[in-house]
Amino acid sequence: MAIAKQSLGSPAQLNQYTSFIGNIMASRISALWDFSGPAFTISSEENSVYRCIEVAENLMQTTAVEAVIIASVDLAGSLENVSLRQRFAPLCGDANVAADILQAKGWLVGEGAGAFVVKAQSALNGQTSYATINALSFADGVDSDAIIKASEQACALANITAQQISYVEAFASGVERENQAEKSAFAKRYPTAKIASVKSQIGHLYNASGMFSVLKTALFLDKKQRQLFVRSMA
Repeated sequence: MAIAKQSLGSPAQLNQYTSFIGNIMASRISALWDFSGPAFTISSEENSVYRCIEVAENLMQTTAVEAVIIASVDLAGSLENVSLRQRFAPLCGDANVAADILQAKGWLVGEGAGAFVVKAQSALNGQTSYATINALSFADGVDSDAIIKASEQACALANITAQQISYVEAFASGVERENQAEKSAFAKRYPTAKIASVKSQIGHLYNASGMFSVLKTALFLDKKQRQLFVRSMA
């Protein structure tokens, strides 16, 4: 039956309802808020937000762009999305979160939207920021070797060592194979770092999951900076 359905038509994707013109959603948001400059949509599944950051970096290095607004949304908790995504990965049987997020079996339902502004440090002009992105790196694959390679590249770009990292925001998809790959890689690269994931609070948002990982980490770093400032003043 499933094969027969697929032969008639594959599951509908979001852009089939909003038009196949890739930038239409971004253009409407830009028009609503009277933004100037290019507006476009980037679709790279769970890497979408990180690819947006990569594009933002390129724009700032090659053009006169002052700031880039990155927004992401995924209604991953809808009945249609939950039904579809259960075909590829099992859903968690209950809402209990494992003490070790990388030991979770199955993904937690979640959905939402978020946005943040990226600016070059030279364009801050005294404005405060929540956090600084020092490096961004990608590696092909979903195994531990790919994770280690991406980590090594990012540390080299940021001119730091893995031992200097005290907190790691894990992907923690809930897919056992992916969780174990992270667990193995982190044990080698960050043996003393705290490992956590925003998915333990809000579930798996799939295409928007990177958005909330960035937001959570930025807020965490901002709070840590403020605590250090208060201690230095005491």
